[in-house]
Amino acid sequence: MSRRQAPSHVGPAPHTAAQSLGFPACCDQALEQVSRVVAATAAIPAQSRSRAPNTELQVLLDRDLFCLNDRKVDEEAKLGNDETQKNAHRSALFETIFLGREGETILHSARIQVLLKVSSYALQHPSLSLFIPLAHWLRKMIGRNSYPDELIALLVEHFIQPDPALRLYDYLVPISSTAPEFGFIFVALAPRDNCMGFAMASVAAACLHGFIEEFLEMMCDFPDKLAVPFAKHSFSCLAKYALQKVENDEMEEEGRANNDIEMDDDDENEKDEENDDDDPEEGEVSTESLEERLSRALATIVNGWNF
Repeated sequence: MSRRQAPSHVGPAPHTAAQSLGFPACCDQALEQVSRVVAATAAIPAQSRSRAPNTELQVLLDRDLFCLNDRKVDEEAKLGNDETQKNAHRSALFETIFLGREGETILHSARIQVLLKVSSYALQHPSLSLFIPLAHWLRKMIGRNSYPDELIALLVEHFIQPDPALRLYDYLVPISSTAPEFGFIFVALAPRDNCMGFAMASVAAACLHGFIEEFLEMMCDFPDKLAVPFAKHSFSCLAKYALQKVENDEMEEEGRANNDIEMDDDDENEKDEENDDDDPEEGEVSTESLEERLSRALATIVNGWNF
């Protein structure tokens, strides 16, 4: 009886795991090099091992395993350096142009008055990057002189107090993302009873929404200069506006509900359509959503107010 032979393999040879994943040869070579280095290091007594990183091996891993070539790394580093240099250049320009006569009362005051007016024009141009070094300067000036109050009063006069139908306050809203620190200063100092309304609430909600933690950190950094004015004046104005608006809206809704009860049964379809119209459409920003957003922001501030 003849010995049975094992069947010969038909088709292509099976792939290894590395081949199936399509790893390039350079990856295998890099990992083999790591294995050799680790094995050699393990043979050395622990107390004799060097803690210094193997620079050549790390460069090899960057290039062959992680595909981080020198050009890519250099480009990312260059982008970071460019942004740092850009900020430094912006600050240097600001200080040279507007603060170059600091210490000389008359000349310095004249330049600052121009700066205040330029700030108003910068919002409309817009050139919002001015408010980044401006915020840093205001942090130093608050409590030392009247310049911060003068600037806030000017912006309130130009963009908050005019008829809300003109929507001039919209010029202030982008500050919340471009120069959030300036927005925090504005929210801490600007809201007062004589200018509290939809425009101020819109700007305050934009500056606080998504930045509560940063706002509280800034209040902690300036407890006397910012936190105290905000707690004594601005917070109460914002809260009073939000609560009164919500109460008025609830009264209006109750009145509409009472009117709906008195409607005839024949008007049921019409009533349903009216109720549907009362609900804001998707993506629509209503006054109710503004007050709700402002109320949530103020409630979060209260919960985090631990300084």
